[in-house]
Amino acid sequence: IEIISPPPEFYPDFDQLKLSLNDDRARVKWRTKQNYDFTYLMMYCARRGKYYVQLEDDVVTKPGYISIMKHFIEQQISQDWFMLEYSALGFIGKMFHTKDLDGLVNFFLIFSADKPIDWLLEYYQDTKYCSFGVDSQSCTRTKGLHRFRFRPSLFQHIGVYSSLKGKIQKLKDKDFGKNVKLFKAHENPH
Repeated sequence: IEIISPPPEFYPDFDQLKLSLNDDRARVKWRTKQNYDFTYLMMYCARRGKYYVQLEDDVVTKPGYISIMKHFIEQQISQDWFMLEYSALGFIGKMFHTKDLDGLVNFFLIFSADKPIDWLLEYYQDTKYCSFGVDSQSCTRTKGLHRFRFRPSLFQHIGVYSSLKGKIQKLKDKDFGKNVKLFKAHENPH
């Protein structure tokens, strides 16, 4: 296990952020900090492997998920994909080539106060793959040539209480399945 923590100077002055999306100051600060936290982790991982998968500490997995993910990567006709999705929810279970992280990080940091990270990810793909003025259906088809979704989902978000005070997050990935045992008893190593 490696534990990393961004230095305080990595973050912007949260009191100077412009409000966006009709959100109050607390929510804009929370969203911006979360986006910075994600990008710091991506920056750290960019030179540490071939792929990057975004997971959080409040997800459960299907048994054998790593082997399933490897097999799905091998099934891709071209390795020129931008994103493989192993969950339908937000930013959970999204896989990228580490070589693509620098572009994502720069984009995420520029717009960090404006939108949640999963919205920024869509916006990044719109910018990268869709011609100016093209209709949304054509854009979606074009993005579909660069992102592939594995079904059923391999990850389920189980957290309910957000780090944003008062925010409850009850979203569940319907594609994960209901008949999956979410807890497997084990003994922690001593």
